[in-house]
Amino acid sequence: RLALFSNNLVSAMMPTMGLESVTALELQRNQLDSMPTFTRMDKLQTLEVARNTLAVLPDDISQCYALETLDATRNLLTSLPDSIVDLQSLSKLIVPNNKLTSLPAELYKMKLT
Repeated sequence: RLALFSNNLVSAMMPTMGLESVTALELQRNQLDSMPTFTRMDKLQTLEVARNTLAVLPDDISQCYALETLDATRNLLTSLPDSIVDLQSLSKLIVPNNKLTSLPAELYKMKLT
């Protein structure tokens, strides 16, 4: 678990090398306007980025094969990446209080709880 919540982080552009075993990344309550690359975070189960200033989630979030919970409450998201539907383990997608105007066409096929 890597807990970096309630700081003043503006960017989460950090190397993910060495974070391969992280199962929870807590970045909520910062000032993030960008996200790290997720290419090596295939064990990540929980991603909390609520209460930031994110306008987009990166497409490579789909490489978080074990991701079960994604909380992006209270950001500036206008859409979700189409690749989000590739997250087979995702059961909780929490995105209220954003600026969503569209959703991926295949979102309804996901087994969210």
